[in-house]
Amino acid sequence: MSSDGQTLAHLGDTRVDTCGVMSDLERVPTVLQTNELGLQATHAALTAARGGDAAGLTALFRAFQPRLLRYLRAREPRLADDLAADTWLAVAQRLASFEGDPTDFAAWLFTIARLRLADARRTAGRRRTDPVADVTDRGTVSAEHHALASMSAQEAIALITAVLTDDQAEVILLRTLGDLSVDQVAEMLGHDAGWVRVTQHRATKRLVERYSEKFL
Repeated sequence: MSSDGQTLAHLGDTRVDTCGVMSDLERVPTVLQTNELGLQATHAALTAARGGDAAGLTALFRAFQPRLLRYLRAREPRLADDLAADTWLAVAQRLASFEGDPTDFAAWLFTIARLRLADARRTAGRRRTDPVADVTDRGTVSAEHHALASMSAQEAIALITAVLTDDQAEVILLRTLGDLSVDQVAEMLGHDAGWVRVTQHRATKRLVERYSEKFL
């Protein structure tokens, strides 16, 4: 299945019970990211690449580049290709010293990408002002979740970047496109896991509410 043909699905159940958000189970929409290599093959490619094998690095590139590029295009469309290239250059230069499994590699890859993105924005002297979404804690109905799940990946990213605050978009994109855990995202963004869960919870509700407005 091509990356553009991938659709929003549901990523597990997340229980939120912090910062005044009522505890409930909600399914978090995510863009399906199928790694054609599989976990075992990805681990083998990572081991080979760390040893200097070009084929191993190529395999990692093919496995992770689509979702890395989609993340960067959501954050900075005009610079995405260059930022992705810079990210992989840094990976190639430092991979021999990397320690960890494919999940750790994904977190490392997206950390490098975020640093390159921040550097590019500082260099360009950009001053972004992101609108704060009017997020409520109203419950969402199952039908709305199914409607959101029917969106294409590109539609989902467009909705995420259009209606969420910068923090909310970053959490959703890292959790979905990066396929990173709550703890990994918390470490990357300098917050605790509770903040990530609450931000994800509110972002999900906002996405479902905005998408469902099309059918009212």
